[in-house]
Amino acid sequence: MLTETRGTERWKYTNLKSFLEGSWELAESLEAEDLPSRTRFSQYEGEKAGEIVLLNGRFIPGWSQTSIDGVTIRQKPLTKPQASQAANTLAAQDKIASTFVSEILEVEIAAKTVLKKPIVITNYVIGGESLSVLTVASTQIEIKVEKLAEVAFVEYFNGEGRTLTVPVTSMQVAPGARVSHLRVNATRSEAAQLGMTRITQARDSFMETYQLSLSGRLTREDLEIRLMEPGAEALLDGLYIVDGKRHSDHATTVEHIAPQTLSSQLYKGILADDSRAVFNGRVRIHRDAQQSNAAQLNNNLLLSKRAEADAKPELEIDADDVKASHGATIGQLDPEHIFYLRARAIPEAQAKAMLARGFAQDVAFRIRNEFLREGAIRAVDKALQSLNLGQDSGGSHA
Repeated sequence: MLTETRGTERWKYTNLKSFLEGSWELAESLEAEDLPSRTRFSQYEGEKAGEIVLLNGRFIPGWSQTSIDGVTIRQKPLTKPQASQAANTLAAQDKIASTFVSEILEVEIAAKTVLKKPIVITNYVIGGESLSVLTVASTQIEIKVEKLAEVAFVEYFNGEGRTLTVPVTSMQVAPGARVSHLRVNATRSEAAQLGMTRITQARDSFMETYQLSLSGRLTREDLEIRLMEPGAEALLDGLYIVDGKRHSDHATTVEHIAPQTLSSQLYKGILADDSRAVFNGRVRIHRDAQQSNAAQLNNNLLLSKRAEADAKPELEIDADDVKASHGATIGQLDPEHIFYLRARAIPEAQAKAMLARGFAQDVAFRIRNEFLREGAIRAVDKALQSLNLGQDSGGSHA
């Protein structure tokens, strides 16, 4: 099913076969009387306006809080993916989603609705007893934000066992609407996630989206944003923290289709032990997208000589009146900074932890929505607590 991925440029650094070997099974559909206690799973730690809970790819009304003014949530009949989707760079996720998706949820935000606190979409997957079997669940969520609405969303992922989660989220942002979006992957160490987010923005809309890959054996996140009309603005940031033999891969695509559009992205990674991380960011400014502005930066911090980071920022510019920049860095903690803190009676491990936290939380502090920012800070701090900040801090520069 996934043998074609290594043959495409966007997948050259991620070999799915080695992570997803063995037999696959569809996650079990549980009736209300068979549901486990929700307390066995972690939950998003932050304030919320409401919550949509999915278990093994299916909506669980009893665990959800969906009575939100200005918000309509409904199930949508399943349809086959369009041929154009199956042919694009996100084909691997599309193919799995079309095979394993159980239902589609449609979320509509009415015009001029204002929700500062986020709607939390919680996604749990329970694996089987055998680690030789991969339990698969796919969810498809279609979000439509109407004119002049202001809303925030959090997608939170957790579960247990050897699982593969394939969340596919599409979002249409109408003229003048403002959306804040946070995706937090806090799955267990045996889990894999192949996520996909597609966003289309209309005139004078604003979108901030943040992807935090904090756990799991394998994480691949594809993000595609299309700025369709003048005045559309997108901020897309991400943070990945990997240790052990974990693998994280982020691929972003920003299409500046209309003039006077703006995009800015900052992705940061912290790598320890034998982990590996990949960032592939592509920005395309189309011929008619004059007076557009695009900035892209990827920074990686290596805490081990054995960790590996691959960075591939790309710019494709067909217009002549634009501002565009991109860059990438790979390095280690500055010994002078560590010495400065140790000279002030701060133990080495604590000094490294302080510097790593400052590096990582830079992404969280950029979130404009205060409720999402607070939740992101908590999630990042929790992930940093289990990170290996030992003596092996060497690395290479690029």
